[in-house]
Amino acid sequence: MVMGQLIKDLKDLELRQMVEFICAPAISSGQIAYLKVMIEDYMYFRKKLFPDHPLRPKHHYVTHYPELTVQFGPLIRLWTLRFESKHTYFKQCSRKLHNFKNICSTLAERHQLFQAYLSAGSLFPPHVVVEKGTEFCPSDYNDDIREAVSHLNCQSSTLISHETKVKGTKYKKNMFLVLDQIDDGIVFGKIKAILIQGDSVNFITERYNSSTLIDQGLHCISEKPAKRLCCVSQENLLDYYPLPMYKLCGLSVLALHHSFPSLE
Repeated sequence: MVMGQLIKDLKDLELRQMVEFICAPAISSGQIAYLKVMIEDYMYFRKKLFPDHPLRPKHHYVTHYPELTVQFGPLIRLWTLRFESKHTYFKQCSRKLHNFKNICSTLAERHQLFQAYLSAGSLFPPHVVVEKGTEFCPSDYNDDIREAVSHLNCQSSTLISHETKVKGTKYKKNMFLVLDQIDDGIVFGKIKAILIQGDSVNFITERYNSSTLIDQGLHCISEKPAKRLCCVSQENLLDYYPLPMYKLCGLSVLALHHSFPSLE
């Protein structure tokens, strides 16, 4: 059973769209206004469809998300998940110790020892981490790749790799990136190779046009890419998050990780 087959009404996608806006690292004024309308619609239909289940305090808190976003910016920057993750360490530690005599002192000591272990190496990891890379020499590659990287100053220190990590985000060959938006849909780029020049990262990609599957909130990419490869800098991406491809009823589809201002 495909999840999309269970969707009978476009209203069923509103909750997902709300999450995409709320979890977006950047959001526009127009999107905030649209989020407010979606939240009001969601509350109305939830109360109408489930009259025996009253709204809870958390539903009331959600109604304040648009105005909080205006005041403080994207709410993803304020979420408490990292605090919950930190709290998990203390809960696991207390369960494994089985010693609750002066538990606060025990947890504080274990935590400081753990922090000392983590700080034994470099306190701040490098922005770009490459595990396997080889020296990139344009003359060793075909005309399409040479044309795509012609604007780059490829020195002897330039590396080419199929996998790298930039500020904690892992990029791998055959993952997709959001490159552009046109009237017909979003243009995605399939990573063919990654070039690293110090802290600068560029992706050699195949361009794919796409169409939106409105009833499922997915983007169906074209069967064939554009003939010419393109090279795009990681800093110039419309969205930093790499996307895996899925197969749905024989179609190649992508699901955006979150919304962002250019897709209004």
